Amino acid sequence: MREIASFELPKWTEAQKPHASLVLAGSAPPALSIQNLVSLSTDRPTTTQNLYIHTLPLSLGTPTGGESLRRAIAAVYEHETITSDHILTTTGTTDANAIVFQTLLRAEDHVIVMYPSYPQLYSLPGAIVDEVSLWRFFPSEKSEEEQIRQLEEMIQPNTRMIVLNDPNNPIGTVLSSGLRERIITIAQEKKIIVFVDEIFRPIFYDKNKNSIDERSACTIADNVIVTSSLSKAWALPGVRVGWIATRNSHLLGQCTNLRFYMTNSLGAFDEIVATEALSERIRPQILRRHLRWAQTSVSLLQAFVDEHPNTVSWVTRPVAGSMAFLKFTITANQAVDDVDFCMRLNKQTGVLLAPGSLCFGCQNGDFKGCVRINLMVMPDVMSQALMRIHGFLLGYLAA
Repeated sequence: MREIASFELPKWTEAQKPHASLVLAGSAPPALSIQNLVSLSTDRPTTTQNLYIHTLPLSLGTPTGGESLRRAIAAVYEHETITSDHILTTTGTTDANAIVFQTLLRAEDHVIVMYPSYPQLYSLPGAIVDEVSLWRFFPSEKSEEEQIRQLEEMIQPNTRMIVLNDPNNPIGTVLSSGLRERIITIAQEKKIIVFVDEIFRPIFYDKNKNSIDERSACTIADNVIVTSSLSKAWALPGVRVGWIATRNSHLLGQCTNLRFYMTNSLGAFDEIVATEALSERIRPQILRRHLRWAQTSVSLLQAFVDEHPNTVSWVTRPVAGSMAFLKFTITANQAVDDVDFCMRLNKQTGVLLAPGSLCFGCQNGDFKGCVRINLMVMPDVMSQALMRIHGFLLGYLAA
């Protein structure tokens, strides 16, 4: 593996956190506790018994993931073609993504990556393969026909993988059902693997978008491999359980072999908590709570954008996931310096956002003036943050 690019997003967050009282630079909701899981359960005695802390073992779990856990994960996909046999557990999505890339990519390969996306999805392949091409995906900029044509033009004889981030981080968009199926079909014809980071599935909160297909990509075809974890939709980032899902037994077997080398197995404690959290007793309540928060946050942000029409705009109004991408401008043709803006905002108000150009741009000038803001926070937190940003803007623009 070659030298990998600096991972600016976590570096920024860790460096700026000491100044912050309202951290909205991330993309996860506040973490749940064991007591929260019990409170959310529709069968509290059973959940209490299953999560009784004094009896939870501190041993290793099953190497490929316990059968009960893999069944619970498969149930999240709500599709008869995905069973426990199609699931491999990992220590979070970051680990799952790394296993997929290191298992399936070779130095001589070419990879196409949706852009923008979570930086690991283009930086890690960039350290493995000779060439990574960025497929710019902004639904407001081009028609689906133009987007497909651009993608097809990028394909080379040595293209091994198309990497998607769906729902997208940081812009909160979703591939339409038709566009996603066309990508998968094109890839099938050319024997290309379609890899989808689906960590923000199933946070689909804009039900007015009729073209949204809530199915996982792994239910569509055998050349698809997806990853996810408990950290976003399910608010359990400290329970280090992620997974790889695919109907392709050969690809899954290859990933399983590398996983044995890297992590051996999860802890039994994490497996038990994850299995209970994903049970029908708890999972629907967690999802409803986070959908409600995201919907409320989008409404509050829309009112904020409407209040500042000459200064704040959506890059694309989000429909899924836990984040929004906003652009701040001084004039119609001049974006703010997003790094300076976010740094001064944090120091003066305690509101921490993620600057787009630093954290998500891999080409000079990309996403200048853009910031990512976490939607899955309690409504009073979002309201307070927007009040502080409003006050800060008055002084910032006058300076």
